[in-house]
Amino acid sequence: IHNETVASWHKQISEEEAMIELDGATRLLLHWYLQGFYWSVTAMFSGASYRIPTNAHESVFATCFVVFGILFGSTLISAVASMSVDFQHARRKRREKLVMVRSFFQQHNIPYGVSCHISKQVARLLRERPTISKRDVDGLNLLSASDRDILCVELYRPILLTNTLLKISDCMDDLVISDLATHAVQWKALNAGEKLFIPDKDTVQAFCILSGSIKYTPKSYRPCREGARKIPSSKSIPSSKSLLSFRLEARFHKDQLDATQGALEPTDAVPVDVHRGTWLCELALWCVWLTRGWAEPVTSVEFCELRAKNLVSILSHHPDVAQIGQDYAIALCTFLERPDLRLSDLRTYDDICEETLICALPQDTRKMISEPAMEAIYRAAGQNEARLQSATQLEKEVVSGMCWLDMDPVSGKLLRMVHIVTLNLTRDDGFICKQIGEWDNDQQIVLRCEPKSPGTHMQPG
Repeated sequence: IHNETVASWHKQISEEEAMIELDGATRLLLHWYLQGFYWSVTAMFSGASYRIPTNAHESVFATCFVVFGILFGSTLISAVASMSVDFQHARRKRREKLVMVRSFFQQHNIPYGVSCHISKQVARLLRERPTISKRDVDGLNLLSASDRDILCVELYRPILLTNTLLKISDCMDDLVISDLATHAVQWKALNAGEKLFIPDKDTVQAFCILSGSIKYTPKSYRPCREGARKIPSSKSIPSSKSLLSFRLEARFHKDQLDATQGALEPTDAVPVDVHRGTWLCELALWCVWLTRGWAEPVTSVEFCELRAKNLVSILSHHPDVAQIGQDYAIALCTFLERPDLRLSDLRTYDDICEETLICALPQDTRKMISEPAMEAIYRAAGQNEARLQSATQLEKEVVSGMCWLDMDPVSGKLLRMVHIVTLNLTRDDGFICKQIGEWDNDQQIVLRCEPKSPGTHMQPG
């Protein structure tokens, strides 16, 4: 503002004043700039000018600038005062809440260590900037249906792509994630203290946290060997059935689960904090799932809910992806028949590995999953003969079932996934068996290698 004022002030001075010489030399440009800057500051904040206007143009300009300075100064002062009052008010409210918490601890004789720890947590949460909930934005209700669908895709797409199978589906069909985001996913919210779910509850949906924090307390069980689960065999499901029919038949039935589970022994349960981007009850999308613990919001939490029935309904319009989903559900149900399998509502704490399940899929399904990656490899190879030869060799391995292709979600690099079976032998005295060499049929010699457990690639079937 002052720079613009200096330029305007310099234009308004008279020609006679501009030609005044000091010590026989024309006034320097810096001297004129500093004089204009000094006049701008004094006129804006004091309303006075040390230079007397010499003509009508200078009088009008000086008067307008003084009025502008008064308005600008009063507006600036009122804005700063309002910000200061709001800051003090918010700080006083946080201080009152913290004093209330400490007074509560004192009245109920809470130990100092516990009260100090909780007070620090409360103070940290009070300092955090609150998250704006979708239900608080009333303007979103004014959007048209098409704009609302676009917004849903942008909101839910990054979350859905954190699921391994949905990420694979997106590589095969670009419309799968869009259809799920607009027609299957629901946005929900809970306040602190409300229960999301309790143990042993038959749930038909998966949850992914969008904002806030949830305390999850697992109810660990050690299943007895005599009560293995029984599920419908994939061979008994006719191929003519729709994915929805398979979905309803492949899920465990609660009465059957209760009858075959056997005695259960509870073990120690350690609560964990679950934050944004974490899935809960993800396996409920592919089998009948009984919750394994308590989930209770610590703060106001928002999450998206994906129901299994809605997932099946969307996949039924995408035949290739539906076939992969059906094979994945069969492989998961078969995997769940293993004894002493640790299960949890959080995939971090169970014994189920996504790569193991995909390696257990039929060979044709794994080939179908790898097709988008193979197309990208051939496009990157171009006309380079060496790269084309490597791509052809890799395609032969994929077709033969020796490997399948995936993409690293962090770096975006292509991954060659191979299922390897290793043998771990341990004697009673603690010695273990390790492989220290490999036989080369071409050279008819033993090639030394780093000590490792003996193993080989798992063959298809």
